[in-house]
Amino acid sequence: MRIPKTFMLGGQTITVETKDKIDNNPDIDGQAMYSAGKILILSKLKGDYRDFVFIHELIHHILNSMNEDKLKKNEKFVDLFATFLHQYMKTAE
Repeated sequence: MRIPKTFMLGGQTITVETKDKIDNNPDIDGQAMYSAGKILILSKLKGDYRDFVFIHELIHHILNSMNEDKLKKNEKFVDLFATFLHQYMKTAE
């Protein structure tokens, strides 16, 4: 999957950046930064997992654009949605 460097969402330009560390927390693989209009992804991530992390953070941004504050904070919902969307994107012909 090709991860874009920038894209539009709800009238906002979102920039995707790779970082060696995110918030100095080794447990964070990606982060949606709403007000900055960014998605951060660890640079060491590769393949399907990198794609999944991007989709996960994209869903956070989509829910934020929809003013779905409760859903965007629900990691279980975002993880499941990202899992199903990633599966679809990998297997659709």
